[in-house]
Parts: sequence; structure tokens; C-alpha cells
Amino acid sequence: MKEFFNLSFKGLTPSYYYRQLIFGFIIAALFISIAWSHETDTLKLTGSIISFIFLALLYPYSIFVYESIVGFFVGENIFYFEGFLALLFFLIKFIAIIFCYGFSFIIAPIGLIALYFLNKKRQSE
Repeated sequence: MKEFFNLSFKGLTPSYYYRQLIFGFIIAALFISIAWSHETDTLKLTGSIISFIFLALLYPYSIFVYESIVGFFVGENIFYFEGFLALLFFLIKFIAIIFCYGFSFIIAPIGLIALYFLNKKRQSE
């Protein structure tokens, strides 16, 4: 079990993990502020805050899966957009980030399993 923990949860590079963790907590803060302003029941608010923090902790592994899939299809290509297309690209990227955050409890286990096998393969080489 310790090997699985080390190879999966510690499988991302620290710079990538902390950067995505910061983004996850920014998204969590956004949702917490929305919940704080609309929710009057303390128990529901506490549950929401705990859920948002839990999703933020899983977000780096979720976005890893998303970026791996996009990287597989796009490869090392660089795209340049101007005007409306750039705005459309950022909107699509924002929707993808919110999707990965909201469903990180489903997507993150896939990322953790993938990280385990990728790092186990690197270790054996």
C-alpha cells in the first residue's frame, strides 16, 4: 500500500502539483464564496466547504488526466488564436477546468491509477 501511495499520490512533479493545487483552491474559494452568500444552514454550508476542499485536493490528478488525453490528441503542436477564437478557446478551457474540478472525485482515481503504472514502469527501467 505504501508503494501505491508513493507511486501515485507523489507521482506528479512538485511544481506541476502545487500549481494545479493552487488553481484547485482558487476554484474552491470561488464556490465557497458563492455557497457562503447563498446558504443559511450552517450544516449544509460546512458540508459544502468540506466537499469543495476535497475536490480541490483531487483536482491536480483530475487535470492530469485531462491534459494527458488532450496531449495525446494534440501532441506537441502550438496553436495561435486571435480575437474571437482566442476568447472561444479560453471559454472552452475554463469549462474544461470547471468540469475537471467538479468531477475530480470520479476522474482523479483514473489519474492515480495511471500515475501508479507510469511511475512503476519508470522505476523498472
